[in-house]
Amino acid sequence: MKFVNVKKFAASTTKFINEEEDIVITRYGKPIAILSKVKPESPEEIFLRLKKIVEDAGVKKEEMLKALELLRKEIYAQGSN
Repeated sequence: MKFVNVKKFAASTTKFINEEEDIVITRYGKPIAILSKVKPESPEEIFLRLKKIVEDAGVKKEEMLKALELLRKEIYAQGSN
Protein backbone atom coordinates (compact mmCIF):
# COMPACT_ATOMS: atom_id res chain seq x y z
CA MET A 1 0.00 0.00 0.00
CA LYS A 2 1.38 3.35 -1.05
CA PHE A 3 0.63 6.71 0.62
CA VAL A 4 0.41 9.84 -1.57
CA ASN A 5 -0.67 13.35 -0.68
CA VAL A 6 -3.67 14.73 -2.52
CA LYS A 7 -1.70 17.37 -4.45
CA LYS A 8 0.77 14.81 -5.77
CA PHE A 9 -2.11 12.45 -6.61
CA ALA A 10 -3.97 15.19 -8.50
CA ALA A 11 -0.85 16.08 -10.48
CA SER A 12 -0.21 12.46 -11.55
CA THR A 13 -3.61 10.73 -11.42
CA THR A 14 -2.99 8.54 -14.47
CA LYS A 15 0.28 7.27 -13.04
CA PHE A 16 -1.38 6.21 -9.81
CA ILE A 17 -4.43 4.68 -11.51
CA ASN A 18 -2.09 2.36 -13.39
CA GLU A 19 -0.38 1.13 -10.20
CA GLU A 20 -1.16 -2.40 -9.07
CA GLU A 21 -1.13 -1.70 -5.34
CA ASP A 22 -3.71 0.25 -3.36
CA ILE A 23 -3.06 3.97 -2.99
CA VAL A 24 -3.95 5.80 0.22
CA ILE A 25 -4.55 9.46 -0.55
CA THR A 26 -3.70 11.81 2.29
CA ARG A 27 -4.31 15.44 3.17
CA TYR A 28 -2.09 17.04 5.80
CA GLY A 29 -0.75 13.56 6.57
CA LYS A 30 -4.19 12.04 7.28
CA PRO A 31 -5.82 9.41 5.05
CA ILE A 32 -8.87 10.71 3.15
CA ALA A 33 -9.41 8.03 0.47
CA ILE A 34 -8.19 4.70 -0.84
CA LEU A 35 -7.81 3.95 -4.54
CA SER A 36 -8.12 0.23 -5.29
CA LYS A 37 -8.25 -1.67 -8.56
CA VAL A 38 -11.63 -3.09 -9.52
CA LYS A 39 -10.92 -6.75 -10.04
CA PRO A 40 -12.54 -8.57 -12.99
CA GLU A 41 -15.76 -10.35 -12.02
CA SER A 42 -15.72 -8.79 -8.54
CA PRO A 43 -19.09 -7.67 -7.17
CA GLU A 44 -18.04 -4.06 -7.75
CA GLU A 45 -17.20 -4.70 -11.40
CA ILE A 46 -20.45 -6.58 -11.98
CA PHE A 47 -22.51 -3.80 -10.37
CA LEU A 48 -20.72 -1.14 -12.42
CA ARG A 49 -21.48 -3.03 -15.64
CA LEU A 50 -25.08 -3.55 -14.56
CA LYS A 51 -25.45 0.15 -13.72
CA LYS A 52 -24.27 1.11 -17.21
CA ILE A 53 -26.66 -1.35 -18.87
CA VAL A 54 -29.57 -0.04 -16.82
CA GLU A 55 -28.70 3.61 -17.52
CA ASP A 56 -28.30 2.92 -21.25
CA ALA A 57 -31.71 1.20 -21.27
CA GLY A 58 -33.30 4.26 -19.68
CA VAL A 59 -34.50 2.40 -16.58
CA LYS A 60 -35.20 4.74 -13.68
CA LYS A 61 -33.33 4.30 -10.41
CA GLU A 62 -36.54 3.62 -8.48
CA GLU A 63 -37.56 0.87 -10.92
CA MET A 64 -34.16 -0.78 -10.63
CA LEU A 65 -34.19 -0.66 -6.83
CA LYS A 66 -37.67 -2.20 -6.78
CA ALA A 67 -36.53 -5.00 -9.13
CA LEU A 68 -33.44 -5.67 -7.00
CA GLU A 69 -35.55 -5.85 -3.84
CA LEU A 70 -37.92 -8.36 -5.49
CA LEU A 71 -34.93 -10.41 -6.63
CA ARG A 72 -33.42 -10.32 -3.13
CA LYS A 73 -36.68 -11.58 -1.63
CA GLU A 74 -36.89 -14.36 -4.23
CA ILE A 75 -33.31 -15.48 -3.57
CA TYR A 76 -33.81 -15.56 0.20
CA ALA A 77 -37.14 -17.38 -0.16
CA GLN A 78 -35.40 -20.09 -2.22
CA GLY A 79 -32.67 -20.41 0.40
CA SER A 80 -35.17 -21.19 3.15
CA ASN A 81 -36.60 -24.19 1.29
